[in-house]
Amino acid sequence: MFDHDKVKSGEALAGGPCPTGQLGDGVTCKVNPCFLKNGGCDALTTCAADAATGDAVCGACPAGYERSGGQLTACQNIDGCAKDPCYALVGRCRLTPG
Repeated sequence: MFDHDKVKSGEALAGGPCPTGQLGDGVTCKVNPCFLKNGGCDALTTCAADAATGDAVCGACPAGYERSGGQLTACQNIDGCAKDPCYALVGRCRLTPG
């Protein structure tokens, strides 16, 4: 039963947990950014929502990849040939993922 007196006094605002996919204290809830397109993080990384701000925090890129992109949220394959070119007698350097 809905109690209008509790709403007026603020007692009804002592909420339970936020719905699945949302962050907050049960009174104020907002969408967890990680539930929408991995929070803008690269698909190769994890996304965690900062409990204080609610912002998405991207995990580290996997081995063989480095941060890239405007907000450093993307992972780019490290170009091993550009940073450590093959010796002339060995032949061509070929990139492989990771």
